[in-house]
Amino acid sequence: MQDILQHAVVQKLYLEEEENDGFWDGSKCYSFRQAHTDEVGDLLPGQIEIKTLDGVYYFYTLGNGTYVSRYYQPPDQYGKQDLSFLNLRRWEASERYFTRFKPFIDQRIEAGVNS
Repeated sequence: MQDILQHAVVQKLYLEEEENDGFWDGSKCYSFRQAHTDEVGDLLPGQIEIKTLDGVYYFYTLGNGTYVSRYYQPPDQYGKQDLSFLNLRRWEASERYFTRFKPFIDQRIEAGVNS
């Protein structure tokens, strides 16, 4: 995950700071947040966000440079919910979305490097 967040193609997208910046694959939007300190001094970790067409969000947050936490946000709600093994349905959905994300982002990175 750290390699993805540090790649020049992803960093360029992040630096553009546009609303809904990210990559769309037709049914999902993949967006990114680089680790940084916000305006009040809080450290915000790096994050990959997957938004589905029905407004569900899955967050993959990189802590301490190596540990990935997963969160879920239902449609039309604010605030992340911790995604644990206890919520098997959401955990499995999180796995499927990230599994599909990996080849998609690899293609985008390859296209960005070759363009």
